[in-house]
Amino acid sequence: MKHLAALMMLALSLTAPLVAQQTTEEQSDSEEDHDKALVEKSFPARLSENPDSNAGKEMPNIPLERRYGFLSADLKKTGHEDFLVAAYSDPWGFSGSVRVLKRSSGETVNEFASECSAGYEPKVSIINLDHSGKPGVLVEFYADRYIAIDWLFKWTGTELVPINPTNNDEGFPCTSLRDSEFIDLDGDGTIDIIDRSKPFQEDTPDNYDVYKLTGGTYKLSGTLDYFSVFPVSTSSLPARFRIGRFIASAPKTPYILTIANGGGEVNAPAAQSAQVFLNGEPVTMPGQITQSTRSLKIPVTVKVHNTVNANVSGPQDALLYIGIGPASSPESKSAAANSKQ
Repeated sequence: MKHLAALMMLALSLTAPLVAQQTTEEQSDSEEDHDKALVEKSFPARLSENPDSNAGKEMPNIPLERRYGFLSADLKKTGHEDFLVAAYSDPWGFSGSVRVLKRSSGETVNEFASECSAGYEPKVSIINLDHSGKPGVLVEFYADRYIAIDWLFKWTGTELVPINPTNNDEGFPCTSLRDSEFIDLDGDGTIDIIDRSKPFQEDTPDNYDVYKLTGGTYKLSGTLDYFSVFPVSTSSLPARFRIGRFIASAPKTPYILTIANGGGEVNAPAAQSAQVFLNGEPVTMPGQITQSTRSLKIPVTVKVHNTVNANVSGPQDALLYIGIGPASSPESKSAAANSKQ
């Protein structure tokens, strides 16, 4: 989904990236150079080592570019960005590391090292995951320009602890998240994860896993057949990005359409108004979505093949997130219950 959002942003001539900048605009050049020097000095030695082989093929013994991303962070909520959170990758994307450094000295406070496939271009952002006041850290290792391998951490005060769903596909626990979206889908103030659980296949239903923060980690809570993001309507946006399409997995059963207005990992502004259409028919009424609307759940009827469209008004960088799934899904049942409260 991130590549779709990126293309939408490009069509709208927006310049804000989908993850936090590596350094804030307020930093002076000297501060930025100082931080960069500390991050480079702390590059893990194990990621610089040239492996003997890769799937039986000898690796050339030549210098390769060190890959990293970082930002300064106020992890202790003192009002001062006293730490640097840096993500590193080896040149081949075989493994990675995340380090928390003291910004004053470059001393390593904590490190999370992984031998999981990491991707090549690490990027770091801070996410307010819940009401605890303890920041979350999102590290995205990009395998190409738009597709990322995502790790999500909770800062305990002394260390980064991974809280994302995991699998053992590589023989040890690795993140299950690929190209995920991080958005408060149900309006409860806690960030949810929407992850496409299988590659796109033509003429088959898509499947998006929805994870909720439960007991300190993210656990599967349901599935969606469709999930997408709609920016402010503009004639410059290509028509193919103004209409979404999906195949329903259970078209003869009740469905729930979920709308989240603004927020997410990009902290997008909320739309001032919007009208949503399913198969050409309006599913929202004028005035139903306002700038104060954070989440909305609407029972809908779907066909086998469906189209979704939304006319969105508001700040240029406002975003409206739409998910559609069977009402039989635990996620949809919970959404329907919350909408009645």
